[in-house]
Amino acid sequence: MPKKTDDEWLPDARGRYRRKVGWWVTKAGERKKYTFSFGTDKDQAKARLVRVKEVWAQVVRIHNEPTQSVGFPPLSPESSDEKGEPVWTGESLWIANVLSDPAVRIESQPNGKLV
Repeated sequence: MPKKTDDEWLPDARGRYRRKVGWWVTKAGERKKYTFSFGTDKDQAKARLVRVKEVWAQVVRIHNEPTQSVGFPPLSPESSDEKGEPVWTGESLWIANVLSDPAVRIESQPNGKLV
């Protein structure tokens, strides 16, 4: 099946732009892709998707190179599934959900300071 691109990204029936990023382990112990809802504005959704993908890339990097994670806390036992593959931790998933939430706005003033 061909991979979807952001250019052909269509909203769901409720007008939301959604994408699956990263993996998580369900309560039943199944490893599944995690679905994020990025809102109804396509341009803003694309920007949020990039931020969430950056967090996932960091999760994978820290998982693959734990000794290189200077400045980051040690990995928790939940950072891997039973096969040793990286999965969202509680903290990283919380951060990604905040970044994907359309209600959260990160704005800056003309002088470059965050508001």
